[in-house]
Amino acid sequence: EVRFTRGGKIGRIEENYLSRLEPGDRFYFAGRSLELVRMDEKGALVKLAKSAPDSMPAWGGGRMPLSETLCAELRPLLASYSRGAPYGLSRLLDQQQERSAVPKDTEVLCEWLKSKDGSHLFVYPFEGRLVHEAMASLFAYRLARHERNTFSISVNEYGFELHSARDIDFKKLFRDNLLSPAGVDEDILSSLNHTELEKRQFREIARIGGLLYTRYPGKKKTMRQLQTSAALLFEVIREHDPGNLLLAQARREVLESQFQIHRLEGAMERMRASKFLWKSLESPSPFSFALMLERLSTRISNESLKDRVERMRAEWLK
Repeated sequence: EVRFTRGGKIGRIEENYLSRLEPGDRFYFAGRSLELVRMDEKGALVKLAKSAPDSMPAWGGGRMPLSETLCAELRPLLASYSRGAPYGLSRLLDQQQERSAVPKDTEVLCEWLKSKDGSHLFVYPFEGRLVHEAMASLFAYRLARHERNTFSISVNEYGFELHSARDIDFKKLFRDNLLSPAGVDEDILSSLNHTELEKRQFREIARIGGLLYTRYPGKKKTMRQLQTSAALLFEVIREHDPGNLLLAQARREVLESQFQIHRLEGAMERMRASKFLWKSLESPSPFSFALMLERLSTRISNESLKDRVERMRAEWLK
């Protein structure tokens, strides 16, 4: 709960966000620039700030992937650009159309860009973050089977980027079998450290199945003890009974919960029936710039993200 020091409730804000603030920090909330005075048992006491805020509140829901229904509505919304840009997006989509293209509902936009960092492929299925994580890993794995390479991946809700330090003609490498439904499960798991994912999922399955006990009369097991017991049980079953149904269940749940495999298969089927729109970029488009920022934000640097963006902008304007 956020309240003024003189009284008056402003609203509610996520606790995780407030826990990162110190007295004196400024943030923007409910249309006002506020300064944190102190925290109490009810929440945050604030006053109006005299200068611009340092940050914007970020809710955990902002990282939740787009749902299948929302994605199905988003693609036709963008496709309606030719009849007039959706409200509030005209400037962004005008620049995207000028530098690259705004895909129609029956098209999949693919952009490729060469920079001093290497080659970049940007693909925009508009299927949500979880589907894009799985699809990017799948594409990278299948591309690497044709030509040995190392790819770095960045994803957001609208698409994904494959980046290679080598000079690659992605359009030439892009084959029909990248979207083949054959062996999707195996290829995704092969592209990731699936054993650790399955081991973590197996712990919950084993607990529900009665193979692990979280407590005994008068004594409760710690999380570390549960993790150790589950890991040992997982390794024994995997070595001596690889066809065990509990292992198969763990794998199914990993594919479903981590990668939404049913949505991935549906997205790939839709993409196979779509037209691929290839665009070569001289500088990042608005869509691709967001993906490049995702990759930049994961790097360890003593530069601020703003400084790195300005440096990148200066390089492209040369």
